[in-house]
Amino acid sequence: MKTKFLVTATIAAYLPLQANAAIIDGYGVSAAASTASNCPSYCTTAGGGDFQYDNDGGEFNTSAYAFENSYAEGEAYAALNGMTYLPTLKVQASSDEGRQGSATAFGIQGFTYSGAATTINLDFNLHGSVVDNPTGYTGNTLQASVAVLKGSQLDYYADFSTLVYEVAFDLDTLGIESIFINEGINIDMPGFISFDIADGDDFYVVAQLRATGKNGYADAWNTLTLEFDDDTGLEAAGVVPVPAALWLFGSGLLGLVGVARRR
Repeated sequence: MKTKFLVTATIAAYLPLQANAAIIDGYGVSAAASTASNCPSYCTTAGGGDFQYDNDGGEFNTSAYAFENSYAEGEAYAALNGMTYLPTLKVQASSDEGRQGSATAFGIQGFTYSGAATTINLDFNLHGSVVDNPTGYTGNTLQASVAVLKGSQLDYYADFSTLVYEVAFDLDTLGIESIFINEGINIDMPGFISFDIADGDDFYVVAQLRATGKNGYADAWNTLTLEFDDDTGLEAAGVVPVPAALWLFGSGLLGLVGVARRR
């Protein structure tokens, strides 16, 4: 029993070296999809028009998916993944004349930086296709918006404009960009935000991808991607990496416990 106590105490002493980032709230992903039955130019409930919705995700969620196809089609996916757990967003929407499909994928991730003061580039690319049907009123588009906000606390709100311009009014905006695809097949639309960062700084990356399909389709399932040009010193919120060395260390100590028991 004495040996077991020493092993537990040793591992506990090591774990604080792998602490979370300073950011403890405000990160997560959401997905929403909707369809509407009465959209001559704008969608309305007049004359029996109807809206149907699906949504998923929220604060601290690392993935979300929504799909709706009552009158048209809307589909959205959002996740915090990849090497740096930045948002990956996918949407697609389509409809026939007089109807509309919409989809929105939204994500926020928080980071803490450790290291010498530097400039970081956040590169992103929107890949998608937008096609109008040949006759009738059309309104098909893809829109991606990305912002970097400096701060360590943020109320989660799954709408880009509301969050950036209203909810996060007390955070410093380090950069904000929006890009669009309004027509074309397999279009790449790149963008970037460059910002300065110092040791101990906390910041959020906010991203939203929206598709509107009105008498045609808007497809960005292949996809909005984000990437830092250099992620050295960045730690994502809610992620506690456990290095292989710790597992080896712990396995060795557990082996000693077994030896002690046999003795």
